[in-house]
Amino acid sequence: MGAESVSFYTQIVSGGGSENDAARTERKSGHQAPMFSIIVPAFNVSPFIAETLESIRSQSYRDFETILINDGSSDSEALKAEVEPFLGDLIFLEQENLGAAAARNRGILAASGKYIAFLDGDDIWQPEYLEKQLRFLEEGNHTMAYCDAYLFDENGIKYGTFMDRAPSTGPVTTSSLLNGSCNVITSGTVCLREAIIQAELFDPRAGRTEDFDMWFRLAKRGTKIDYQKMALLRYRVRSTGLTGNEIASAERSVDALEFVHEKYELIPEEMQAWATQHKRCKAQMLIEKGKAHLRQRRFDDARKCFVHANKIRRTRKLTFVIALMAVYPGVVLWLFELARSPRR
Repeated sequence: MGAESVSFYTQIVSGGGSENDAARTERKSGHQAPMFSIIVPAFNVSPFIAETLESIRSQSYRDFETILINDGSSDSEALKAEVEPFLGDLIFLEQENLGAAAARNRGILAASGKYIAFLDGDDIWQPEYLEKQLRFLEEGNHTMAYCDAYLFDENGIKYGTFMDRAPSTGPVTTSSLLNGSCNVITSGTVCLREAIIQAELFDPRAGRTEDFDMWFRLAKRGTKIDYQKMALLRYRVRSTGLTGNEIASAERSVDALEFVHEKYELIPEEMQAWATQHKRCKAQMLIEKGKAHLRQRRFDDARKCFVHANKIRRTRKLTFVIALMAVYPGVVLWLFELARSPRR
């Protein structure tokens, strides 16, 4: 939708006036430019968006603007009802469903802050998030920074951190992104707006891997990126969200690698990192599919997935599992469920 539709919505819901548009126009003209522009793409997140926006409202650092983009949600009416109490604190934009890349780009182009802070519509920042991220950026003279996050499920149960599962070690480079030694969480990322503009925004062709493509592109341009070793947000893991389940996550990793391989001319060091990680991620995707079959007691399908994964990237553990499944598939299922139980 255009600016007229946004203004019309604001007038209907807030009861008159286009305060958000006026504030944006004033900031665009060079006055009161905030330090941060918070970009919140929203797609079918009405049950969670109020908690997300409340976490923004609760920030100890106050120099920011919030831009929420409704990306053609099928629950738009419910979303608007949840957003209504926050309209005085944000800019509300709407568009047809074009995907997260287009939604983030819309927000970035409407932003006036020095830094862009990304937050998905179902994640939650700690109150000190912006304050500590800004201090980290300025003290290290970084262009982009990302942090750790506490993981929690749809029942609100925490089970470790993002970096427990996908740790970041060493400097952030194209090779460290490709080989998986550095893993960026989007809702924990802040970046100089000008750097994102110069990198030509998110690529909608990347689909659900648009964030990895952006971090890779920034690193390839020599952007100074660093990891803030603190858990400053809560990252919601749900089967139908931007994060997805284990299979979707593994598929997303494969898709991200294949997209950058097709899009960019990788140097030898990058190509070596890519090849190693591509095998690892392909194998992991098959293992996750095998686990799903195992939980459904489809033992033949599970074993086929494990065998295929072992051909791509052979390990002793997987070789043992395959052998055990040929004789005692029920034991493998029991061991698998036993291994999962400590998570809770």
